[in-house]
Amino acid sequence: MQSPACQKEHWKVHKSICKRYQEERESVPDEFNKVYQALRDWVRQKDPALGFAANEALLPAKDLPDRNLLDTHVLVVNLAESPKDSGKFDVLQVRVAPHKELKDNFRMLSGNDEQYFELINNLARMREGTEKRMGKKLYGTVYTMIRCVLGDRLAMQVHPYFIKQEAVDEKMKENARKDWVEQFKAYVSAGQRFFQTPDGAVFMVGGL
Repeated sequence: MQSPACQKEHWKVHKSICKRYQEERESVPDEFNKVYQALRDWVRQKDPALGFAANEALLPAKDLPDRNLLDTHVLVVNLAESPKDSGKFDVLQVRVAPHKELKDNFRMLSGNDEQYFELINNLARMREGTEKRMGKKLYGTVYTMIRCVLGDRLAMQVHPYFIKQEAVDEKMKENARKDWVEQFKAYVSAGQRFFQTPDGAVFMVGGL
């Protein structure tokens, strides 16, 4: 969970990106805008599950001490609205992709790289402010890219997470989960605030 101060800083990033999306969406059908809003709500509600999947996919672990994919890869979650016009989504695919795919998707949506670099620069400023407030460096930034194709249009949300060194230290005490994709899907479809895995671990899966 993010602290109120982090949430305030994080909003500065989302505000600039969402403003640009809003301007672009004014010319698209209302049906698309409804689904886009539903996608934003889905990302907010599934924030803990997305964070779990990103951490398991990209961070080092006890049995993978040299793995650090933060600067080179992103977590991609592909969704399908089901049933149609319901504002509900099924997870079609979860995978790790080169960071270039994030940039390519921004270019596909806007026709240039301006939004991508705006996101990166805003996050850099936000990270600097967070580190200054904490009085120490963060470990890095995890990117999740959530997408849903609607006809010939792509709805996309990019959700970054700042990772503290303490979180990595804790993760290094355990081996990487080989079932993280299955567990992510289970958390998403649980339909409850908490989900317990077979090994007894408990995760919050719903939004506040």
